[in-house]
Amino acid sequence: MSKPIVIIVIAVVALVAGGGAYHFMSQEPAGTSTGPATAERIEAPVAPTPSPPKPDHGNFQKRFQPSMPPAK
Repeated sequence: MSKPIVIIVIAVVALVAGGGAYHFMSQEPAGTSTGPATAERIEAPVAPTPSPPKPDHGNFQKRFQPSMPPAK
C-alpha cells in the first residue's frame, strides 16, 4: 500500500476507536436506570465545606522586576 493510504487507514481506525471509547465511557453504569420501577432516594442536603484560604504570593508586579545582585 502507498504511504497516504496507510495514514488514512490509521486515522480512520483511531477515530473509530476514540468514538467507541467515548460511547463506552458515556453510558450509565448498570443498575442506575431512571425507569418507573426504581425507588427514588431523597438525600438530605449536605452543608458545603469551607474552602481553604488562598496562599498569599506577594506582589506579582514586584516579583518579576530585575534587581541588583547581592554584593560579595
